[in-house]
Amino acid sequence: MWMERLFCIGSAEEDEMTEMTVWKCEQWFGGQMQEQKVFRSEGEAREFARRVMDAAPDLMLRIEAMPIQHVWN
Repeated sequence: MWMERLFCIGSAEEDEMTEMTVWKCEQWFGGQMQEQKVFRSEGEAREFARRVMDAAPDLMLRIEAMPIQHVWN
């Protein structure tokens, strides 16, 4: 199942200011990060991860909640 290869850090419930949070999804293969994308919601990041895992089952994905200030200044 694709959720077994998904590693999540943080959740919307843990963050008091969810409008100031973005979700980073990293794609890993062979111990190296191949690509990363940023999403406005956890649901968007999880949906993207599900589609990627269906197309490329050998990738590991990491989804992380992070303050928007860490992405854009």
